[in-house]
Amino acid sequence: MPQAEPYRAWATFQFTGDSGRVNESDLLIAVLGGLYLLELKGHPGRVVNHGDTWQFHADRVRTLKNLLHLTDLKAKERKCRLERAARAMKP
Repeated sequence: MPQAEPYRAWATFQFTGDSGRVNESDLLIAVLGGLYLLELKGHPGRVVNHGDTWQFHADRVRTLKNLLHLTDLKAKERKCRLERAARAMKP
């Protein structure tokens, strides 16, 4: 990522959504093309998507709920907070 304006990145932060839920995010990147919310996972091995779950195959098999749903919720809550902040800045 260029180290020049208007590029920005924020790592490992929390925000409270309109629902009152506290969300943790790994990385938020602001570039000319928009905002990108990234969730980083550090599971070794091969990953297999089974719809509602993901299986990570390495020295053992680990099953987690599909993380896309939570990431989608976080992105929507972040959008609401940013829209509210933008409205508050207007004279």
